[in-house]
Amino acid sequence: MEIRWEDFQRQAGEAFAAVTKGLDERRIMVNNAGHLAATLARLPADTPVIIAGTTRIDPSRRQDTDQHTVTLAEVVPIAVADTTVVDDTGDEYPAFAPAVQLGAVVMSRNAVRPPFVTVPQPAQQRAEEALAGGELVNALAAQVELLTWISGSLTTPTEVVPLDFDNEIVSEHNEDADLSAALTLEAERLHQAARRLAALHARAAEYEAAAGVVEEAEGIVEVATRANPDDSGSVS
Repeated sequence: MEIRWEDFQRQAGEAFAAVTKGLDERRIMVNNAGHLAATLARLPADTPVIIAGTTRIDPSRRQDTDQHTVTLAEVVPIAVADTTVVDDTGDEYPAFAPAVQLGAVVMSRNAVRPPFVTVPQPAQQRAEEALAGGELVNALAAQVELLTWISGSLTTPTEVVPLDFDNEIVSEHNEDADLSAALTLEAERLHQAARRLAALHARAAEYEAAAGVVEEAEGIVEVATRANPDDSGSVS
């Protein structure tokens, strides 16, 4: 089915407004079953309800703070099957509609409300999401964490490695001395790879910071040039 761009804008705007009004805002914390039931009852009856694919975390949280996991209900767009939006030039776009997504977010217990920006808690999914968004530094940081976890889960490393998981390791379930030695060797190799990747992460972060400074400076020069076109030759 095809729908004109103008009609889609109107229909989508009305649909998102109705769902957002049902939640009182774009997203809310759900405290208990009664709260969830009351919230869902305020939504249009045909509103899809989906479950988030992973637990998410506040990327700026401190590891040493008291944390807890909260349940969020938030308005998200989902694709509308067999529907295409067509603009005045004939170009086609996928149609989308509002849904309510239920998910878990780990946040500081002292925080008043959930963080606006969250990232997946599992390192692999965090790396995938960062790569999809072109965020090299964040992707490398997650990959370092993942490699460190893998090396630490094979056998106890010779260096102290902070890990955010239970102290179950592969070597504890093995009694073969040769296999244990091989696991130890591979664990050390992976740990060294994680350290090398961490060094590359630091380089990428420095490069990104420097590029940001240059881009900001170029923006200032451009604004100054537009404001004083006759003095463009004197701006340095």
